[in-house]
Parts: sequence; C-alpha cells; structure tokens
Amino acid sequence: MIRTEVTRVAGFRVPDASQVRRIVQMVLHREGRNDAVVSVVFTDDKESTALNKRFLRHAHVTDVISFALETAPLLEAEIYINAEQARRQAKHYNVPMRQEYTRLVIHGVLQCCGYDDRRTKYRKLMFEKQEQYVSRASATVKAKRRKK
Repeated sequence: MIRTEVTRVAGFRVPDASQVRRIVQMVLHREGRNDAVVSVVFTDDKESTALNKRFLRHAHVTDVISFALETAPLLEAEIYINAEQARRQAKHYNVPMRQEYTRLVIHGVLQCCGYDDRRTKYRKLMFEKQEQYVSRASATVKAKRRKK
C-alpha cells in the first residue's frame, strides 16, 4: 500500500493533493515499490534554501530536495518542492505549471527510489526515466479530461 501526504505552503498555487498522490503512486508502482509512505511538502525559497544548506551543505535555492528515510521493507520518504522555484522554471522553460510540478514530484520520487542526479554517469538515466513518467502522467491527465 502506498500512502501519500501532501502539505502546501500558504500563498502559493500548488497542485491538488489527489493529483500529487496519483503521480507518486504511478512512479512507485512502475518502480516496483508498492509499500511506501511519502510526504510531499510544497515550500518556498526560504525553507528550500535552509533545507539545502542544513542537509546538503549547499547555500542556494533549489527546486526539489528528497530524503529516503527508510528504504526496506517499506519506503519512507519526504519530498520538498519549492513552489517559487517551480514557478520560475515553468516560465523559463515555457511549460505549464502543472507540468513543472509533475516533473518535480517525479524527480523527487525517483531520488527516493535510489536514482542519482549528482553524478554525470547516472544523471542521463534519471532524466530519461523522469521524462518518460512526465509524458505518461500528461497523457493520463489528457485522457481523463476527454472522458469528462
């Protein structure tokens, strides 16, 4: 069973909790992780920078930070998504906010599943996997809209 908790920072437009849960579940199921407890927290620049500095020793803002607290037998994870940075990135890459949030949620889940974007050798694999899931999630959303 996969349980997903979503917490939103006040004052920012972030995805609906049910949408976030569907994305998390899709990725985890496809990665063979069917027992998980994942907390997704939408935050701001200030908190993102503080987390990045405290835990990763980087003194700059970031878009997503993930922590796999336990990996076996149950995956327990926390994913922090910076809503302010997501907005800037969506504008920079000229993509809808929904797509950028989807990308960041997927990226965080993949990090918790053990994918590594810090080393060049593994970054390409993670990016390809991430974009496959973004495409899959987008296709699912479009299909659901057509049914309505």
